[in-house]
Amino acid sequence: MALPNVNIGFENGKLGGIAQSADGVVGILANKTHASLLSVGEAVCVYSSDCLTKYGIDPDSPLHKAISEFYTEAGEGAELWLQLVDAADAAGLLAEGKKLLKAANGRIRILGIISDTGVAANSVTEIALSAQTLGEWAADTLYAPVAVLLPVVYSDTLPELTSMGNNRVGFVVGDTVKSSTTAMIGVLLGRVAKIDVQVHIGRVKDGALKVAQAFLGTEDVCTSEAVETLHTKGYIVPRCFVGKSGYFFADDCLATAENDDCRSLARRRVIDKAYRVAYVALLEYVNDNLDVTNEGTLSAMEAKSIAQEVESKLYNSMTAEGNLSTDKSVDGDTGAKVEVDTTNDVVATNTIYVLIQVKPYGYAKFIDVILGFLKEE
Repeated sequence: MALPNVNIGFENGKLGGIAQSADGVVGILANKTHASLLSVGEAVCVYSSDCLTKYGIDPDSPLHKAISEFYTEAGEGAELWLQLVDAADAAGLLAEGKKLLKAANGRIRILGIISDTGVAANSVTEIALSAQTLGEWAADTLYAPVAVLLPVVYSDTLPELTSMGNNRVGFVVGDTVKSSTTAMIGVLLGRVAKIDVQVHIGRVKDGALKVAQAFLGTEDVCTSEAVETLHTKGYIVPRCFVGKSGYFFADDCLATAENDDCRSLARRRVIDKAYRVAYVALLEYVNDNLDVTNEGTLSAMEAKSIAQEVESKLYNSMTAEGNLSTDKSVDGDTGAKVEVDTTNDVVATNTIYVLIQVKPYGYAKFIDVILGFLKEE
């Protein structure tokens, strides 16, 4: 018999959508050869680029590049968990992911893979499944869900990601140096670390990425015709805007279908935070005494009390922080809705059923405008 606990499943298909907090904690897995003063398998938590010297990280290594770019984008003080692995490829690094997630005691929200060789086109599907499995394990076992970001080697033969179902996995193409195989993982992790969960990584209002250049292969992304193609295939790729200086992320797509509620990294982060908040709130009711009716079902008052407690936690931890959308014209809209089932026989099943729904923000990816001359009649 399983241990008493709170089990939360993710509902999908409802949207039909085509100063750093713990919400921005990230982790990195990298090859053991990149640092001379850090033991293999030892997980460390760092808060500044001083770690480059402290752990003897090779200045010419992809790990040094990733951490440097991470703190340039996120700023000193951002929490970063690091672990070295006896592997250089993405598959080998992912295989050790559970150790780092356990060592961080569930604090890591986004896991970045610093593969020496990047993920080749013919390995994308296999690696996506492995990364998705790791992300699901973190949610189902640690009750601390994560998303995994991986570097892809730029190629004309990269497969479509929109036919997959890996909504915990993002593939990044493009780097700050030419002909790279590692991609700008550090930059992306840095952007994630400094923005709130509901904020899109490509929000123009937040300013350009703190990079001097961005390339796809040998070509600057500002002139590359591959940007749109890669975006359409579902990859996270840098781009430029006419009339705007600097580089931005085009979108925050994850490796799943366009109608997946969690195709967007921002929405993935929002629902994962709601998961963590709900888990902690409902954990207090495990093995608790609950008032029931003569039929063994939860009393209406008991159900309402539980629902209000969870909704209050969601409001204080998310809505009040701006993570959830609300309709200002509707009194009492908290951005969250919680319902506790009062038809299930709790005495017989020892189980209560809870439905939790949170309201995400919309993102203006397209703005259609009609422009003309004004002449009063």
